[in-house]
Parts: sequence; structure tokens; C-alpha cells
Amino acid sequence: MKAIIMAGGKGTRLYPISSGCPKPLIKIFDTPVIEHIIELLKCHGITDVMATLQFMPDMLIRHFEDNPVSGINISFSVEKEPMGTAGSVSLCREFIGDDDFIVISGDAVCNFDLSQCVSFHRSKQADATIILYRHPDPLEYGLVMTGADGKIERFIEKPSWKQVFCDTVNTGIYILNADVLDLIPPDRPSDFARDIFPAMLANGKLYGVVEDGYWCDIGGPGAYANCHFDILTKTGGKVLSPIPASSKVISPVYIGKNVKIGENTIIGPYVSLGEGSSVGDSVKITDTVCNGANIRNNSAVYGSVLCERAEIGEESTINDGCIIGEKSIVESGCVLSPGIVLHPGQRISHGSLVKSGHGALILDGRELFGDNRTIEGNVNLITPEFISRLGFALSEFGRISLGYNLSRYAAALASAISSGIRYCGGEVVVNDATFETQGIFAADCIGAGTGVFIEELNKRIKISLYDRFGYPISRDSMRRIELSIKSCAPHLREKCGEEHYNIGIVEQYKSQF
Repeated sequence: MKAIIMAGGKGTRLYPISSGCPKPLIKIFDTPVIEHIIELLKCHGITDVMATLQFMPDMLIRHFEDNPVSGINISFSVEKEPMGTAGSVSLCREFIGDDDFIVISGDAVCNFDLSQCVSFHRSKQADATIILYRHPDPLEYGLVMTGADGKIERFIEKPSWKQVFCDTVNTGIYILNADVLDLIPPDRPSDFARDIFPAMLANGKLYGVVEDGYWCDIGGPGAYANCHFDILTKTGGKVLSPIPASSKVISPVYIGKNVKIGENTIIGPYVSLGEGSSVGDSVKITDTVCNGANIRNNSAVYGSVLCERAEIGEESTINDGCIIGEKSIVESGCVLSPGIVLHPGQRISHGSLVKSGHGALILDGRELFGDNRTIEGNVNLITPEFISRLGFALSEFGRISLGYNLSRYAAALASAISSGIRYCGGEVVVNDATFETQGIFAADCIGAGTGVFIEELNKRIKISLYDRFGYPISRDSMRRIELSIKSCAPHLREKCGEEHYNIGIVEQYKSQF
């Protein structure tokens, strides 16, 4: 039997854990998720595998070129545009051939008995068999109701509690007859759960088999951390680096290779320290996943995820639900309240008490948008890299009016945001306004969808965003921008956008007022 691994996901909901890599390459105990899946397939004698790729395909291909898996023949199908779960599998028709095959997600962790599932499928002579899992919180998943013989009777997508007639959820793992490929439209995106399976209910032999093993859909940071903790509970963990006699490890924990641990430190319970992590003296760390981060002396980390090369300064406290992005720096003496999310490369200044949270993006110790709906911060924080990502987000608003004050920093950032907007297909009209009121006037003159004005004073940046009527952008627009910045890559359009100039705004403004 052959297998198709669906490995095209961005992992947007996992940001910033997924920043800079496709979701299947996110590591669980120092091993990418997709490799856990490949090992499961290998254990059940499935050695011919094709992975469907869409987001950052070159990174995944290069990973397996550099890290070949013994005993597995792996090839790749790269989608130019997202084709949905069924559409992407349809592109693998030549690889699949005429026999039954298995479809499995490359960004979920499980230990199902696939051999038993295949036996069930064949005993029923099924066209399709969906592997089901009894989930204690089924609201986030599609429910599948079956009869006593396993034949599927009904699908319920993302139910309310009133619709929860069963707890068996669709895991996204399917065993399919090759004839099912004939039901997939070749010229448009389609999805198994939404399009193909419901259409098969009337005439197809569609079955579900409930598996009693472990399954975790790594949808967000909470699920990512809980996956580690679940596995630690079952296995008791593993320690692969030396522990000083003065330090204490409270099981279950995982400590990978080349991890440095200081004196008088308490680690655990429920801690995963990935390869290359560093923990200083007198540190306390519990209920946390640390992937190659550095925690300095006398700090405490509770219930958080620390991404690769993040730095936690001395005598700092990181509280429950915090996500510290790659290369972020929390300087000494800081306290982060529960739910803080730092995007990659952020720096929290010495002694800061960061109170905002609940999953919001944090910039300079506060949420991205201030109370007056502006973005503010020092020049070492609002960088061209960050503001380009802001440009990616603003491209969705169409024509953008852009002005800035007479500052070299402001001019450099204006170039960066213009590049980001145009890279994603937006149109930029640069005006010669020198203060914000003139910038608002300019946006109205050209009928822009959104106006942007960038100011710098004493190395402090202020970015004002307003609609075509001169009002601060709506809260809905703020959320759209935040979600886009959290995304792992720009949303490219067919053509790169253009930049125009509207010179004379100052004179028009003077004549009006």
C-alpha cells in the first residue's frame, strides 16, 4: 500500500512557533512532525510515500535531501495553487496507481494501528474508510456518525453543543479505493470532508473505524504544548544531557542532546528542553516547551513555549500561556503576564512589566495597536523587516496613500512599507505631506482605501493608519492586520503593485485652509 502525506500547510494558527517554516517541519521532541508520521507508516510496512507540498516546498524537499529516512521511498507533488485535500491528492494519480492507498496529515501526531484499519477497510470492501477518534472536546472538529457496522450515516461540521450527538471526530486520515480519484474534479480545489465524502453518502461504501490510540491535531500553540505533555505522560520522558548534582529534575521531562543546565535549577514536571537549549543557575521551569532557547540565571518560566534562539534575561518571569518567538529577547528583570505573544525578533526592555495578553501581538511591551489605534515604538523595534510585514497586511486594502515627516528614519520605513504593499499587489501613492493632518488630507484627495503616515522624533516611531474619511481604522481592520502579520508568508497576487507620486499636497492643503 502507498501513502499520500498532506504537507502543504502554513501553520498560521501556530504563529509564531511556525514562523519561517512549513507546519510539517515543526519539531516535537527535536523531530519534525512529518518524520513522526513517516516512522508510523514505516512501522506498518508502508514505504512508498508521496508528500503534497504547497507552502515553502523547497524547504521540505531540502530537509529530506539533507536528512534521508532509511527504508522509505519519498517523492513530492508541488501545487502551484492550493487545491484542497482532495484536489492535492488527485494530482498524485500517477503515483497512486490502481490499488487502495492511505491519506494522512503531515502536521498531526498519532500512533494508530494503521494495519488494523486497513484490514477493516478491506473486510468491508469499502470505497473509503475514515479513521475516527473519540475526542473529549469535539466542537473544533467535524463529527462523523456511524451505524453499528461502521457505515457512515451523517457528517456534522464544527458543531454546537446542541449538535454533539457523538464524540467521534474526523482525524483527516483516510484509506481510499483508487476509484475515488474519479470523483475529484480536476480543474478546481476540492476537499474530502466538505465535498467528496458527503457526495458519497448516498451511493458509496463509506465507512468509519474508531481508533483507541493517541491523536493530536496541532492546530495552535496550546495544542502544540499539550501534545508534548500528553506524550510525556505516556512515556515518562527522556534525559539525554547531564544534570548537575545540585539541580533537580521532576518527571516527566524531556531533555535533548547538547542541553546546558546550571546549578540549583528545578526542571519539571512537564518540561521539554530541545537540543541546544540553555538553562542558567537557580532557574525554575515547569509545564513548558523550550526549543533551543536560552534562559538565564534566577529566572522562572511557567506554562509557556520558547522558540529557537529566544533569550530570557536574568531574574525575569514568563507566565502561563506566553509564546516567545524565534530570536526574541526578554531583557533582565522583566515580567510577562499570561498570554503574551512576542513575534520573532522582538525585544522587551529591561525591567518591563508587560500586562497585555490574551494572544495579542506585543510591541514594546504593549499590544500592537495602542488606545489611539496607532503603532508606536523605538527605531530598534519598528524595523524595516517588521514594517514590510505591515505592508504585506495593508496590501489587502487596495490603494494606499503614504506620507512621512522630514526624517531619514521615517523615509527609510516608508520605502520598506511601500515595498511590502507593492510586493503583494497593492498600489501605493506617495505624497509630500509633512505632518499627519496633511497626510489625512492627501488620502481624501486621491480616494485611497487607507492612509498611512509615518513620523519619527528622537528615534521614536509613530505610524498612524486611517480610512478614506480621515478616521482611525476600524477595530475590524486592526484585527485583519494583526492576523495577517501573524501569517507566515505574504499573500502574493498575480502582479506586483505600482508606486505613484502625488506631489503638491502641501500647496493644496494651504489653499484649502
